[in-house]
Parts: sequence; C-alpha cells; structure tokens
Amino acid sequence: MTTMQRAFPAPVIPKFFTNNVCGNYQIRRFFNGQDDFICAQGPFRTQTVASQSEEGAAASSLTIAFANIDENDKKQVLSFCNAYGLPYSSQRCLEKRAHLDDENHSMLINDFSFIDDTLYLGDILAEKDYAANDAEVTLNYTLFEVDEMDIMSLRLFARCVKIVRSLLIVQSYLFRHEGTQAGVIYALAYLLHYSARGIHYLLPRIKTPTLKAAEYFATRKRISHTQLLKSIRKADADYACQLQNFLAVVDKHMLHTLADYDKDLLTKKQLTAIILAEDIPSISLDHTFARRVLLDIINDNIYTARPQMDLAQEKFTSLWQCSYLMQAIYLDLYQLLLNPGEYHRCANPECNNYFLISGRRADKRYCCNRCASKMGKQGKTYRPHKEK
Repeated sequence: MTTMQRAFPAPVIPKFFTNNVCGNYQIRRFFNGQDDFICAQGPFRTQTVASQSEEGAAASSLTIAFANIDENDKKQVLSFCNAYGLPYSSQRCLEKRAHLDDENHSMLINDFSFIDDTLYLGDILAEKDYAANDAEVTLNYTLFEVDEMDIMSLRLFARCVKIVRSLLIVQSYLFRHEGTQAGVIYALAYLLHYSARGIHYLLPRIKTPTLKAAEYFATRKRISHTQLLKSIRKADADYACQLQNFLAVVDKHMLHTLADYDKDLLTKKQLTAIILAEDIPSISLDHTFARRVLLDIINDNIYTARPQMDLAQEKFTSLWQCSYLMQAIYLDLYQLLLNPGEYHRCANPECNNYFLISGRRADKRYCCNRCASKMGKQGKTYRPHKEK
C-alpha cells in the first residue's frame, strides 16, 4: 500500500472477552438456505465480563472456554454466546470501521479470494468430511438490516474455534522452548497473513510430536520410562526448533515487505542490517517493534474487510464472512498475546480440553482432578509395558 492509501487513524484494539456486545442469540436459516447462522436482533447491550484488575485472567479463561467448545453442539455454542456475547461479533467489526476514513475506500482493492481458497483447501486436507465451499454462504439481507443484527455463520464459528486451538498449541511450543513474546507475535502474523498464500496454513494443525512420540514408543518399543520421556522431549524440542527456524524466514520476508508501505517503523539502515544478517538478531525483534508490526497488519486487515455485494443477486457474498473471520481473529489473539501462557490438551481421551498449565497438577497432563482420577483408575498412562 502507498502512504496515501494508509492515511487513516491507527486502530484502538478492543478488549475481546471482557467488554462484549451481547444479545439474545439463536440459530437461524435465511430463505430456505442450507447454512445455519448464529444471530441476534438489536437492541444490543454491552456486558463487562471482568473488572479492570481481572481482565487478564478473564480473557485467558474465556479464550480457553472458547477453544473447548464442541463446535458440533449447537446448544454449547448458543450457551456460550448468550453468556458472553458472540466472539468475533459483526457488530464489533461495524463499530471498528466507524473509526476509519471513508474517503479512502475507493482506493483499496478488496481481494479476499485467496482467503476463501485457502480455507477451503485447509478443510479438504484436514477434515474431508467437513469441507464445504464458502461460495455457498450468502446472506439475503441489506446493509441496513445487517447494521441491526449481530451475526456469523455457524460453520465459520466452528472454524474460528479450530484456528484458536491451533494457535494455542503454537504459542505453547514457542514459550516452552524459550520463544520470545516477539516470536509469538510473528507466529501470529505469519499464520493469519502469509498462510493465506501458502501450504503452511496447516502447519500447527498436525498431530503434536509429543503425542506421536508417546504412541510410538509405548506401542512399538519396550524402553524405560526415563528413555521414553527423553524421546518425547527430544521430539517436542525438534518440532519447536523447526517452527522457530521457519518463522525466522517469514520474519525476514515480512521485514522486506515493511519497506514497501511503512517508512516510519524503522530506518533504512536498520532494515538493511536485519535483512542482510545471517541470523535475524533477536534484539531487533523486541516486543515494542513486533507490537507495532502487528498493529499495522491488523489495521490493514480491518480497513480492507468490507461487506461485498453481488449487485445482480442483491446478496452478500462469502467474501464478507471470510473477511469478518480473519479480522476478528487478529483482534482476539492480540488480546491472547497479552496474557501468554503454556497450554496443554487434557490426556483424558474423553475430555481433550485445553487448559493453562500454571497452577495445575504437577504432571501437567490433566485439566482437572476428575480426569486424573478417572485415568488413574483405568490404568491408562504413558508408562511403558512391562516385559513378560
């Protein structure tokens, strides 16, 4: 983008999960369509979930609760939305755009087709039975009527849940292996910005090395418990190292891109030094710099995410829903980054919930005492089989 195209105010990042737009949500279909939508009709209320001193803990707790929703259970989805509001609210997006400079809209090219294609490809590769073309998602509502509704498709709500789960995993790997706050922010920037143009969209969605190693050694080899743990840790560390190296390449590419549309983030000398360095100096990727980069990316994506109208059919196209999804995840995960922590998935196969390990059980494998007790009674642990 040119400097002229970027002549609009910097965004004020909303506090998701702490100060939400709320309404009476229900599942609806429009004009005999095949897609379910979560929606509420105005008037809306603003609900403060936590006090100022509790915002960090509340945001972290509700992010985990969101990641643990069974996206196929409509009752769970509605229960969450009616309790806390609709995360990734279309009303919030409309509110954000009210602060933008309308005079520059005609100068922007709204090209979201690559997001549409990538999400579709991701579904096919990850869960073939879940794949569906976003082109099927349409809304037969006028711009005025949408202004009076808070709405999101149920299918894209489920996709949000899955993406948040993936990012919790990536964040955990980076922090566990001495990743920096800036590294996590760059991971976020990659996953939501560059992944839309490449096959690495599915990188964090693969089976975790920890679980793969545990399954392999527990079922195919007979080794001591100590050796098993060492093998698991090595697989875990190798994966984190590969992820860090991959993100470093992305960071360098991002720094090249900065020179094209923002001359004020850093000097030309600093930019050249970073680009030419064999190893990107971590001191240059401090929290303040990374935060400004992320704010810039968020600003661009909010600004270009506009409802698209098919004038021939008088419908909203799927591009509208995709753009809402992407910009909302940017905003919410910015809040998540302010409350970093290591997230694990419960080892109880009947649970599989995510939880923050700080303050939990020493073994850090179960989300609660109930799961630990249940698995203990069944004798299902990672201990190796004894030789007969």
